[in-house]
Amino acid sequence: MLTVNRRRFLASAIACGGALRAQPPGKAAQTFLAGLVPGAPPRPAGSPPSGPPAGAAILESFWRACDDCCRLGVHYIEVNNTNRLIVESYESRVSEFRDEMAKRGLTMLGFAVYSHMHDTARRRELIDYHLRVARFLKPAGGRYIAHLLAPAANLGNGDDESYRSMDRKATIANVNEVGKRVVEETGIRIAYHAEQGDIRAGIYGRLLDSTDERYLAFLPDVGHFAACGLAPLEICKKYRSRMIATHLRDVIPAAGPGSNGQAGRGRMVPFGTGAINLPALVGYLRETRFTGAVMGEGGGNEAMRNYMAETLKLDFGGDPACAAPNPGHH
Repeated sequence: MLTVNRRRFLASAIACGGALRAQPPGKAAQTFLAGLVPGAPPRPAGSPPSGPPAGAAILESFWRACDDCCRLGVHYIEVNNTNRLIVESYESRVSEFRDEMAKRGLTMLGFAVYSHMHDTARRRELIDYHLRVARFLKPAGGRYIAHLLAPAANLGNGDDESYRSMDRKATIANVNEVGKRVVEETGIRIAYHAEQGDIRAGIYGRLLDSTDERYLAFLPDVGHFAACGLAPLEICKKYRSRMIATHLRDVIPAAGPGSNGQAGRGRMVPFGTGAINLPALVGYLRETRFTGAVMGEGGGNEAMRNYMAETLKLDFGGDPACAAPNPGHH
């Protein structure tokens, strides 16, 4: 039997930067980043009922979410820029944004954005906007823009008919051109995030199979696929080579068709209480040495973080100076 020098063993463990923590017994090492798409916690008791103006309220909510992630020892986040307007608010004071993130030990891995990618007449506008977001994201340590299709007039989800009537040929052409410009000029990847409307209309497969994978990565939200009756693990396996990140959710599928006769819609629920086998999915990403990001979404920040750390055994990395003691969960 070999005798291991204890001092050398400890020195090696320290040099590995926590790699031993990231490798639970009997499981492959974690090669990906783990983080959250955070929601803002409730405002403190006693806060005045008349809040600041809408724009300031959005930013205040964002920074409260960041403070919560810092408290929980989470270091990698993603937010929806269409709703939060972070780029628009800070692009003239990028250093201030980076300093505020650094105080909290945070890195913005990605921004989600909605756009009218199906509109050929807007191609120049689409390129300019995505470049604007990417140029802000790059020096902030980001990796991807999570792209969401906006099939109707608003910048958000449409109804099923608007997804079915989208010009798919134009969408594919725009995605290739926008993605090409963004990755070549900034190194940031456009990553397709399919919503339930995309999935029900059969858009996601056509878009992934018909676009250049150099210019369009894939960011599956496992809850949306499960809510539409598809197996998230099989989706991840099929498009594994294009995955740059994934959103973890849990869902209870619809019991039957909706009242309009169309496919029913599943209900998002806290991690571990729905039908998605999240441990198997994360196990697959470990085994295949995924190097992207695994982001929890759709639940309370602390509940998501605790499930991911305690049940999925994910390492959130780093030791933020601002993190408050959180016995049993830090």
